[in-house]
Amino acid sequence: QREIAGIWSTAALSADNSMLYFGANRGGIYGLSRADGDLVWRFDIPSSIYNSPTLDGEGVLYTGSTAGHVFALDSQSGEKIFDYDAGTAVWTAPAIRPDGSLLVADRNGRVLVLG
Repeated sequence: QREIAGIWSTAALSADNSMLYFGANRGGIYGLSRADGDLVWRFDIPSSIYNSPTLDGEGVLYTGSTAGHVFALDSQSGEKIFDYDAGTAVWTAPAIRPDGSLLVADRNGRVLVLG
């Protein structure tokens, strides 16, 4: 059994069903083994995550934070690919467009296109 700070969103599942990914109220983004619940990686974020992470076909995991950052992480290792400062809280799940760019809505109602 593992206790992690509050989880306010639905976890994302890897394409091969081996990993679960989610953000926590305090503590960051987690990658857990679906088989046994073991922690595979954790990416620390000094704010909360209230949205469900989005996983693309290349294995990149996207999420936004209440501190206004949008993160892209390697889903296998948890290593940061990029950190975009949106300037205000991002509470909605990022969406991937057919061209591969990312749509992100911030708390002020702006819709950003990244990529």
